[in-house]
Amino acid sequence: MLDNPNTNSDPDGKKVINKDRNGNGYVFCNSKIVTAVQKFNEAICRLTNMKSDDFKLQISGGDRYKDANGAIRSKSNNSIVSNSVKDSPHLQSNGGRGVDIIYPSNVPLNVLEKAAEMAGLTKNVWVYNDNHFHLGLANSNENMPEPGADMNYRPTDADFNNVNSTVSRQSQGADTDPEENPADHHNAPKSNSNETERSLFAEFWYKFFHLFELGKKNGQRK
Repeated sequence: MLDNPNTNSDPDGKKVINKDRNGNGYVFCNSKIVTAVQKFNEAICRLTNMKSDDFKLQISGGDRYKDANGAIRSKSNNSIVSNSVKDSPHLQSNGGRGVDIIYPSNVPLNVLEKAAEMAGLTKNVWVYNDNHFHLGLANSNENMPEPGADMNYRPTDADFNNVNSTVSRQSQGADTDPEENPADHHNAPKSNSNETERSLFAEFWYKFFHLFELGKKNGQRK
């Protein structure tokens, strides 16, 4: 995904130095969240007919831990993660089940939510003020790290992007009909201006109410 041009920073307090998926080397002890991001990437391709190279899911936050004073810190760089919820799924003590990703501006929110559901991740995608969103696995024994997992493992870009860059909904035989495709603006006739206007109007109010609800969360994030 794209970096944030306004702050050039990420939730863990580390500068976004490039546009590779895990170019900053975030720690993930749980291989299952890495696999889920792979599936999330592929689901976006299926839903939009875009190639993987047409968008980027740039990682901006991984595992966390509590220090001796109870402060929540990034496992990747030891910086304090401000406003983190106390029982965050990012915590390795909770299984390291969370991942933060910079919002890709060319993928609609409803597509991200559908792709997250298809990948077995949390369905509701909230874009925070610093332009990242959180995804996570459900809190269950089957989503915990494997016994003996490396608690300092830093997945490579390839680990997060293990998907055919040319994958598409047609080539993979997905069962989503064009009429049911959340990214129908990619498939709709360009001459239908009324439909486009309605879509833009709906997306405007979706983002308006999204920001309104986000403001009520008192700045806390997962």
